[in-house]
Amino acid sequence: MEIKKLHLRNFRNYCDETVEFSKNISFIFGENAQGKTNIIEGLYLLSTGKSHRTNNMNELVKYGENYFDIMLEFEENQYLQSIRMKYEKGKRRELYINDIKREKISDLLGVIRSVLF
Repeated sequence: MEIKKLHLRNFRNYCDETVEFSKNISFIFGENAQGKTNIIEGLYLLSTGKSHRTNNMNELVKYGENYFDIMLEFEENQYLQSIRMKYEKGKRRELYINDIKREKISDLLGVIRSVLF
């Protein structure tokens, strides 16, 4: 599996950002409070359905906004695939795997295998 892109809209401190990953190894570096951990959190959210930092989805929405929309593009077995999560304050999360709406967040488990430490 190869992670290609992570698109973040109104997620934590990001307005509208696309992060592209290299084929083998990607390094995320920068000054303090620039959003490095937010990128990791977005990846983790799309692989497990939950944040490693909070249980409150409202905290993931950029200050002053009322929704976030994040999408991950990855390639597995030579097929381009995607996971997308939308959340609007006061509503339920919406999950799409390969553009198909899923009712259960647990449908994410096993699609992207991840370990966070």
